[in-house]
Amino acid sequence: MANFEVMKILFVGDASNMHHCLAQQLRKMGHHAIVASNGSGWMNTSRDIDLRRNPGKIGAVQYVAKLLTNLHKMRGFDIVELSNPIFLQLKPWRIRPIFDYLKKHNGKIVLSALGTDYVYYHACFDGKTYRYSDYMIGNEPSPFYQSKEYVEYEEDNWKADFMKRHSDYVLERIDGVVACLWEYYVAYAPIMGDKVIHAGLPMDVENLTPHFIDDEPEKVRFFIGIQRNRNILKGTDRLLAALENVHREMPDLCDIERVENLPYDEYVRRMNRSHVLLDQLYSYTPATNALLAMAQGLVAVSGAEPEYYDLIGETTNHPIINVRPTPEGDIEEKYFVKPEERAQGKKSPYSFKVKNMTLMGNVADTMISSLVLQLETPQLGSSLNKNLLSLINSNKGKIPLKINLYDPQTKYRINFHSKKFSVAVTSEFVNALKILGIKCMVEIRK
Repeated sequence: MANFEVMKILFVGDASNMHHCLAQQLRKMGHHAIVASNGSGWMNTSRDIDLRRNPGKIGAVQYVAKLLTNLHKMRGFDIVELSNPIFLQLKPWRIRPIFDYLKKHNGKIVLSALGTDYVYYHACFDGKTYRYSDYMIGNEPSPFYQSKEYVEYEEDNWKADFMKRHSDYVLERIDGVVACLWEYYVAYAPIMGDKVIHAGLPMDVENLTPHFIDDEPEKVRFFIGIQRNRNILKGTDRLLAALENVHREMPDLCDIERVENLPYDEYVRRMNRSHVLLDQLYSYTPATNALLAMAQGLVAVSGAEPEYYDLIGETTNHPIINVRPTPEGDIEEKYFVKPEERAQGKKSPYSFKVKNMTLMGNVADTMISSLVLQLETPQLGSSLNKNLLSLINSNKGKIPLKINLYDPQTKYRINFHSKKFSVAVTSEFVNALKILGIKCMVEIRK
C-alpha cells in the first residue's frame, strides 16, 4: 500500500510525452513525480532531469558525466518506471550498471512498453501475433523492412544475442510491465503473464483547446506530421501519397498542411488549425498523435482494429478511421463523399463521437487496484455521511472502494470493502475528499 499523499515515482526515459503526462497528473493527485529523459528527442518534451545526448565522442562523454552527476537524484523512490529496456542512449552493457543501481536504491521497478524493443521486434516475426506490423505484412517484408531507414536505425541489432541477454536480464528483475498499446500488450503477455497490464495512453486534455468542425466544411484541412528518417516506418509516405492524389482530384475541397519534426508544443498548436489528422498506417491502436487530434476535435485517420476495441471493451464507439497497409486507392476512398455522390444524397459512413477524455484516462484504472478512505469514529455524523455518499455517487468509476475505520479510544481498526461502490480516482475527487477532512490512500496493482 502506498500513501496517496507522499508516493514518489521516478520516470526514466520518455516517448511521445507519455511519462511527462503521467507525471503531471500524479503531481496533481498529491504524489511526487520526477521525469529524467532526453525530451523524446526532437519533440523536446518537458522533463525535470535533462538527459539529452549530443552527437560525437565529446557528446558521449558529456552525456555519461551528466548521467552520473544526476544519479543521486534517482534514489529513494517507491516506483521507478522505465521507458524501455534500453532506457538510456547507451549500449546495453553500459545500461546494466545503471539498472542495477536503480533496482538497489528504489522500490518497485516497472517497464513501460511504449516502443520497439527486443520483445516487440521478435513478436513481429513470429507469424502469429500480428496480421501485419512495422516489419511484416502477412508473410511479406514491409516497405520499412526493405528500406534505408531500417539500415540507418540499425534495426538488425534487435536480433543480436547481446540484446536478448539484456532484455532477459531486465525482465527477470522488474515487478511488472505497463503496455500503452494493444501491440505491446499482446507481445508481452505470453512472457510476463499477469505481470503485464494494458493501461492505454494518458492525454493532457487540460492544456488542449478543442474546436469542432462543421458537418460539411467548405474546405477540409488535412494535417500530416512527418518524422524525418521515420517516414517509411510510420507509413506516412503512403498516407501522404494517397492524400496528394485526393488533393489533385479535388483541389477546391481540401488543403494539406505537412509539418516535419516540430517540437511538441508547436506541433500541437499547428494541428489545432486542421480538421483531419493522418497518423500512421501499420498500427492496430490509436496512439498519442491520434488521441491528441480527437481531444482537439479533429477526425483521426489511424489504426483502430477490432483487436484494440475488444481489449478496451468498446463495442459501439468507434471514432477513428481505421487504415491498413493496402494500396493507396483503398485509403483514398475513406476520406470523401465525392460531389456527384453528395448530389445523390450519399453521406459519409463515419460518425465521429469522442467520449469524455480525462488526463489519465484508463491509465489510473489499470495502475490503481483500490482506493482506501481513512476515517475515525469521531468524524462520523449525518452531515459527513450525506456529503460523502453524494461525492461517491457523483464520481462513479472502476476503482474498488475500501474504508479504513479507526476508533481512537479503543484503538480498534476495522477495514470495510464496499461491494456497491467503485469510483473514478481523479484530482478533483481527491481534493473534494480533502475538503471533507478525509484522508485517502491508494493500493497499486502488483
